[in-house]
Amino acid sequence: MLERHCEAQIDRLWQRLEGGEPLLSALGEEQRKFDAITEELVSIVQETEAMGCILRDLDTGLIDFPFRASGSVTVYLCWRRGEPAIAFWHGIDEGYAGRKPIARLPRDST
Repeated sequence: MLERHCEAQIDRLWQRLEGGEPLLSALGEEQRKFDAITEELVSIVQETEAMGCILRDLDTGLIDFPFRASGSVTVYLCWRRGEPAIAFWHGIDEGYAGRKPIARLPRDST
């Protein structure tokens, strides 16, 4: 992930700086890049949550969407980065391990 790459680069620059190399301006630039990426990431997470979505895992891009499935039964529709569509759901207390195909989503009996 880009954020981890920037963090690793900053760590390497700090080590070189401590070794006597004049890298303060390069270190400052990497820190500014890292801060900008972090700020953008926080903004995206806030926008996602404002829509009612729940970011479960940033690294895998796992997001849950509350959904009223049948009557008053609420479940989570579940999507993970790389999946072409929302194709799974799970109960509120089940989590990712309890994912089931949308075709097995509870339906109203009427």
